Amino acid sequence: MEMREGLRYPFRADRPTDLFAIGVVLGLAVAVLLRIAAAFYPIVVWVPAVALAILPAVALLGYLLRAFAATVEGSETPPSFGAPSELLRDGARASVVTLAYLFVPLAAVLVTLVGASQSPLSGESISPGATLGIYAAGTMTLVFVGLFCYAYLAAFGALARGESLRSALDPRGRRGTLGDARYFVGWAFGAILVLTGWAAMLAATNRNVLGLLAVVVAFYLHLAGARVAAEGYRRSLGLHRRDD
Repeated sequence: MEMREGLRYPFRADRPTDLFAIGVVLGLAVAVLLRIAAAFYPIVVWVPAVALAILPAVALLGYLLRAFAATVEGSETPPSFGAPSELLRDGARASVVTLAYLFVPLAAVLVTLVGASQSPLSGESISPGATLGIYAAGTMTLVFVGLFCYAYLAAFGALARGESLRSALDPRGRRGTLGDARYFVGWAFGAILVLTGWAAMLAATNRNVLGLLAVVVAFYLHLAGARVAAEGYRRSLGLHRRDD
């Protein structure tokens, strides 16, 4: 699976302009509502703003699940967004899996960052052993987070294939998939694209014009990342197309 093939994938939609328009509008809704929430925090107004932002975020996740499923089934083109009710239903199921797999590692990262920010790192105020311990803890946290994220893709793929939530959340029985080199390559390339999309969003925070461009780039890279990751997952299951 080549990354450049994934980068071409969003433009193979039947109506790519409509696809990007809907995706960008949903992304902008999330970004604007979160900006409002940040501006009004800690005033109570931030709570409904965050609650409203959840809807378009869930819809976007539902679409990524739909694109992932289409790739696993052998489709060469991105699916349409479809009915909002079905999109939100798919997004809700994908959100459960996402939170189950990513909440713990994200919490671990937050705790590590807070602890590091409150620990003096100068040579005069901390012993070499303590410094080594801090870096070791950071490394272990990164490994811990990586393992959860690595297993998350297999759970997301199981959900895309129509498995129940309970089955998708159960990592047992996926040893063959997780140990497959094609799965690893798809996961790694997909992660690079998705993280680049998030980096674009963070870099353009509080910048109106650049913020709009960042939303476009983020949606594009998330869809390309879903394609690349799904290809790796599909191949690890032995579901090859004739041109593979």
